[in-house]
Amino acid sequence: MRSTIKDVAQLANVSTATVSNVHTGAKNVSEELRTRILWAMEVLGYEPNVVARSLKINKTFRIGIIVPDITNPFFSEIVKEIDTAVSKKNYQLVLFSSDYDVKKEFQFYASLVMGNGVDGLIMVAPRMEESQFKLNRSIPLLVVDRPAFFDGISDIAFVYADNYAGAFLMASLLLKKKYKRFACIAGPETVPNANARYEGFKAKLTEAGYSSNEIEVIRREFSFIDGYEAMMKLLEGYDPAKQKMAVFACSDISAWGAIEAVNSKGLMIPEDIGIAGYDNIYFAKFIQKGLTTIENPTKDMGGEAGELMLERLSNNRPFESSPVILESSLKERETV
Repeated sequence: MRSTIKDVAQLANVSTATVSNVHTGAKNVSEELRTRILWAMEVLGYEPNVVARSLKINKTFRIGIIVPDITNPFFSEIVKEIDTAVSKKNYQLVLFSSDYDVKKEFQFYASLVMGNGVDGLIMVAPRMEESQFKLNRSIPLLVVDRPAFFDGISDIAFVYADNYAGAFLMASLLLKKKYKRFACIAGPETVPNANARYEGFKAKLTEAGYSSNEIEVIRREFSFIDGYEAMMKLLEGYDPAKQKMAVFACSDISAWGAIEAVNSKGLMIPEDIGIAGYDNIYFAKFIQKGLTTIENPTKDMGGEAGELMLERLSNNRPFESSPVILESSLKERETV
């Protein structure tokens, strides 16, 4: 027979309201009482009836999350950290992957904000136009990994890293390494972070005396195959003996593809060409001799996003705070 909240309260010698407060975190409960109640739950094998509780307080205890590509380790790591944060309060994530398709992304967005399936929505690196976010909605929206925009949009919050500063750091390193020729495998122009990374990279090189025309740029998607094909194009007629090139790929996945293209040509990294990435995904240190990259604070972004959404759903007050802007850092390894 399934244990009830009354059974837990009786064993712990507390009220059912106190048991509920421990479960939901709605009110402060002393550590002594909390320990006693958790012990009683474990002894009885108590599992809260989330569906019944949801109907009673008009909450689903579900949070929608839309990502561009769940197979990309950068996005999956963010999702993992968000899930770790929200599951502590018994919220579940409902995951959607847009596959970099803006139309599909908007369809997911419209469906979630106009329906009653989730209590809040988190979008990771969305590509929708700002005007599309003005669709009427009754749930809070939290945007991760995209610079803030607020014009005419209420109950919205942002958590992101300074991509411009991160790319500026990378260009500084490549100049320090005495490279004279520079190329950038940038992301699509429709992606704000891709633009910020290219602009930060270009700004430092311009500061050092290079003109925009001297910086080769290829705009492609953040994918292995796009990185590979972009690098093959850059390698056409390339002779490291004349002028060794440094290539900044604006994602580690693209950098990985670029490295495989270089290897296919029998060139040595970094002896013949330098390659750097961005994000510091979990296997970056295993690519080639260890990929030099910019570490995006992925765990912090996910954790902050989860905690912010929990706070918003708990206090039931619209988002009003300033954006959470995190710092990126340089991870120098062996590819430059």
